[in-house]
Amino acid sequence: MDVTAIRTAAREMYGDIDSVQFSDSQLLTYINFSLQEIARRIGFVRAAATYAAMDGINTEYVGGVAVPTDFLQEIELRWNGVKLYRMRYDDLLIPGDRVELTAGPPTHYTVSPVDKTAGVRRFLFWPYVGLTQAASLQVLYLARPTTLAVGADVPKIPEDLHMAIVFYTCHMMGMAEDSLDKSTMFKRQYFEQMSNWEAYALETAYNENPQVRTDGEQALHYLDT
Repeated sequence: MDVTAIRTAAREMYGDIDSVQFSDSQLLTYINFSLQEIARRIGFVRAAATYAAMDGINTEYVGGVAVPTDFLQEIELRWNGVKLYRMRYDDLLIPGDRVELTAGPPTHYTVSPVDKTAGVRRFLFWPYVGLTQAASLQVLYLARPTTLAVGADVPKIPEDLHMAIVFYTCHMMGMAEDSLDKSTMFKRQYFEQMSNWEAYALETAYNENPQVRTDGEQALHYLDT
């Protein structure tokens, strides 16, 4: 289903066939929000980024790099091929008057809160590294899905989850109209669709093709798109 088909299905289910209650742009916003909700829930969109050095930005007195612009959550970080372990940001304890910078390699990393000046989160490391320390940093992470913009755009998730986008879009339509009954009904349908799909298709890694469940029966075939 492309955006146009998803909009049409959502309008038909919700009862807005004449496009009176919701504009195309409103529904596009709801569709993109729904896609992000699904991608976050099932961790479908994976991406990788590499850094050759710390970026020199002195927001916390130590070397670090900004997270990728489409970053949702990290999966793994490696420094010169060696896996790093996550620590709590509060445990990093960066007292500006007592920082000792090293050339690395660090053993741990953390993800900072949003910086109030730049509005971004950052990867920071322990032991602390220099502001421009060279390194080969590899980051594997969950990414936000590509924003859908026009009617012909197709969500890059398995097609049998496209109806979940429709249900969640209808849920948001109900919220916008302060219709608790409709909002609750469509959210329940969304959860049922997602739960059934997850139970059937995610018992093995999502990008295996074909997938075989633990009971030995072949599950649906999905390609990692």
